[in-house]
Amino acid sequence: MVEPVSTVPTGRRLSVGEATVCALDAVGKVYCWGSNSNYWEYGVDSVTRPGSGSPVVVPVATLALISGGTGGHACGLTSANTAVCWGRGGFGQLGGGTLGGSLGNAATSVQSVVTWSDIFVSRLSTCGVSSAGAGYCWGSNQRGEVGSSSVVFNAKTTAPSPVGGGIVFKSIVAGWLHACGVATSGAAYCWGDNSFGQLGIGFTDPDAHLDPLLVSFTERFERLSLGARSTCGITIDRRALCWGLNATGQLGDGTTTTRTSPTPVAGGLKFAQIAMGSGFSGGTNVALPNTGILQASIAHTCALTDAGVPYCWGWNGAGQVGDGSTVDRLTPVPVQGTLVLTTIGAGGSSSCGMTGNAIWCWGSNYLGQLGNGTSINSSVPVAVLSPFAKP
Repeated sequence: MVEPVSTVPTGRRLSVGEATVCALDAVGKVYCWGSNSNYWEYGVDSVTRPGSGSPVVVPVATLALISGGTGGHACGLTSANTAVCWGRGGFGQLGGGTLGGSLGNAATSVQSVVTWSDIFVSRLSTCGVSSAGAGYCWGSNQRGEVGSSSVVFNAKTTAPSPVGGGIVFKSIVAGWLHACGVATSGAAYCWGDNSFGQLGIGFTDPDAHLDPLLVSFTERFERLSLGARSTCGITIDRRALCWGLNATGQLGDGTTTTRTSPTPVAGGLKFAQIAMGSGFSGGTNVALPNTGILQASIAHTCALTDAGVPYCWGWNGAGQVGDGSTVDRLTPVPVQGTLVLTTIGAGGSSSCGMTGNAIWCWGSNYLGQLGNGTSINSSVPVAVLSPFAKP
């Protein structure tokens, strides 16, 4: 029997969206700050609850874990391991069986007979892993990102659909037009769009890959993180490898060269967690770099060492790398200060980290996504206000 959440949840408590951040307090109550648009990122309309530059309670039930990944919606798991989602839902990514938002309810119950161990969101889709290790995705299937050749190509999938291949997963992470998962063996698989090598299979191609493809015969991974057209992972021996589009240095290898196979992040640091920004650079009013690519090219990446020290790299126009500058970084640089974190997240143009009950954010604050009660950008970490101001 699963006990109700009554103390600090053991699951993930921080979700950094495109321009909205949500987090769980010490008893699993959901708070959000930043944008609350007509997508209802707070689980309620923007007239009833305008966007806030400091944390506000939102009408979502108490959760034991909140989703990873970056998008305009968020999801979470209850203490009974059922899933709920809220926010943008026009592509079926809320998983409630219909297109659109929650129809007046704060959150949509994900339609499924399984219980869940984890859940991740992206711009237009959601993926999760059942308690038995089965992978599911739902939402947009523009380029096969739902992960099954049995799903109609370019469909909007409104409820969880099994990922093909019979793989037993420990995690699945959604991107914009692709998704990837780590099997219990540590093998990484990716599927969907490969226009920029984001599947990691050694080449680019125009095909939509509807079923999972093995990334590497030799590398074994602990976790993955996806941007719109890029992928990064942490191996079981804590090396950071990235592949795909590298227009703003988000792969961290010292170049802006696209990579089609897992490529080491420069510097040789060992990392325990990694988080890649959306690629859509949302939530800022600073000038964007001209990458020559119309959409989904501008991203940054952050990671935590085994000791919990944060490093970031890539696009830094709003200070989201956190090194006190707004200069893009092609290799990892330490986030300024003496922070030691247990969770890291990267949004469209901001970053946040958490330890205990305390959260710090840095980067763009145009929509209040730093949570410190102002709308002033910060290129160094600032403390989020109560109830996340103290560890």
